[in-house]
Amino acid sequence: MKQKLSLIALFFMLFYAGTSTAQNALKPGNKLIPGVHNTKSTGHVLYFCDLSQGTDYMLSALTASGYGFESTLDYNYFADNINSGSYDLGILLCQGESSTNFQRAVDSLSSFVNKGGNAIYSDWDKNAINGALFGLDYTGNQNLGVCTVTSPFLSINLPENPITIANPTKWGTFSVGLKAINNSDTLAIFENGDAAIILGVNESALTLGFTNDAVSDNTLFVNALNFMIKKQKIGDRKFYFMNRDDYNLRRCNPDGSDVEIVSQIGVSGSGQYGMVIDKTNDKIYWTDWSSSTVMRCDMNGANPEVIVKDVISTPLGIAIDETAGKLYITDQFNHKIVRCNLDGSTLEEIITETDQITAVTVDIENSKLYFASLSSLKRANLDGTGIEILSTTNIAFVAQIFVDSYHEKLYWANEGGSSFVSSEIDGTNQTVVYTSGDYPEGVWYSRTDNRLYGIDWNGTDGFFSMNTDGTDLTVLFNENSSMVGLFAIEPEILLWKITFNVSDNNGQIEGATVVIDTNTDLTDATGKAILFDYAAGTYHYTVFKSGHNMSEGDVVITDHNMLVDVNLNFTNINDLANAKFTVSPNPSKGIFTLKTEQKSGQISVRDLTGRIICEKQIEAQSTSFDLSNQAKGVYFIDMKTDNSVKTQKIVIE
Repeated sequence: MKQKLSLIALFFMLFYAGTSTAQNALKPGNKLIPGVHNTKSTGHVLYFCDLSQGTDYMLSALTASGYGFESTLDYNYFADNINSGSYDLGILLCQGESSTNFQRAVDSLSSFVNKGGNAIYSDWDKNAINGALFGLDYTGNQNLGVCTVTSPFLSINLPENPITIANPTKWGTFSVGLKAINNSDTLAIFENGDAAIILGVNESALTLGFTNDAVSDNTLFVNALNFMIKKQKIGDRKFYFMNRDDYNLRRCNPDGSDVEIVSQIGVSGSGQYGMVIDKTNDKIYWTDWSSSTVMRCDMNGANPEVIVKDVISTPLGIAIDETAGKLYITDQFNHKIVRCNLDGSTLEEIITETDQITAVTVDIENSKLYFASLSSLKRANLDGTGIEILSTTNIAFVAQIFVDSYHEKLYWANEGGSSFVSSEIDGTNQTVVYTSGDYPEGVWYSRTDNRLYGIDWNGTDGFFSMNTDGTDLTVLFNENSSMVGLFAIEPEILLWKITFNVSDNNGQIEGATVVIDTNTDLTDATGKAILFDYAAGTYHYTVFKSGHNMSEGDVVITDHNMLVDVNLNFTNINDLANAKFTVSPNPSKGIFTLKTEQKSGQISVRDLTGRIICEKQIEAQSTSFDLSNQAKGVYFIDMKTDNSVKTQKIVIE
């Protein structure tokens, strides 16, 4: 029987070898595998991959992302259906055989892209003719093992970067060097300088230089799906600002290149200052305090019009609530904030102060209004009620405020103090991140690359970027001109945060550990812990603290941030006694032994930040640890059983 099976297997091997001129590995039979459908209103994907030797992380990414998709091993089905109008993205991965063996599918995908569709493509056999359809050529190098992702869109939440590219089992070729042609962009590079990922055909075709099973998890592919489906394109990132020397509205790329005039927005003597963009309706709004007007135009500068005239005598700062269709405008010398519709109608005074109001911004997520007078930074409800003072320091004519509600941070350009300032969203923990010798007029935080952008009036810095702590300041361009107002158009980042509120019967718990996968955080004094950057999907969490029973559950992310309330019960005294363990020696040099009467459970060691550095299962009454490679300091050992979590402090010296 074994001999018959071997002969049959040999026959099929010879048969497939004879039918393919360029074969990386054996190809299984064709069949249609239905995927998850209509879990989002957009993002339907048709996926073809002829073979994976290890874990298909592209399929894993499709499942985790929540996009509707179909997966098929029939390339004719792919060719016949990709142009049906049902799909936003086509994925064609030729890993077991050359792309020429699936030419109908390749040609159909190319047609799909040329009609405005999006594609992810790969070909282990390096066919240059087909590669050119998607904006690339091949260098001839292969089996490269280190890939550095340079695109901020694709590097979000990567567990490591550079990433390791490895042969999962039996591939003859698991990676190939790429070369960008026809104005394509390189989004990742191999260790020898070859491109590893290329974006071509007007940023509509993403080509991978490695197989879908050569990476260690699905994060890169989740980013790639979000990038292509949601049109998170490099060219879509633009920064807008106004130049008071020539009275032009301008825009440029995030690196300062391609500065262009959008529209002339004033004449000599004009006083343009604040600016916002209505991305929903493709409109740009700005204030002109010298002529007591608020104006708007289309995104391309066309159709300029005055929407408010003379009613607000000194309009300066401006903010927009796109959800409610409202503008908020500061009347500087009348000490007011006025709200109106996007067309300037239905003006109403919602805030009156005793001092000049210079800047205003809206926090849509938390339904709050932030504004600055000459002496304080304040917060209010969107209707102007509930005013609270956040800060009276580092406030000296604030030109612009930026609210990063995702990370719960505030940034402001403190013109009178020649500084850029950051704080928590409630104004606490202030830091002057950068001191300029000139007049900071605009500040913007970009979640895309986690950097601050700023503009300086007639300063040496011009338009610049820096890390959020003020380091690595880079001047992007400088015209030594009077630049005011800063606003950016950036892609939506399809990653969300999970906020945990942890309490027991006595109230909020400080110091509880919250864990999702390998990510951990400790609750603060208010019982809050936040874990960031999760794509759509279902995640299992664990919450524990010494003296309490452990709590577990699942949280489902769709398309918004999540809030999870957890109540921990106190541990029964009998459970505590049963869960007792000893550690010796303690302190130690990092080598120690844990002894317990428990027969099952899990032991983890974490540092003061909550980061888990070692985990083991209880398999014997004595478990040895070697943490001599860890830094000296205080650590915690948690022993988790079915009924409790017991914690001890250890010291490595």
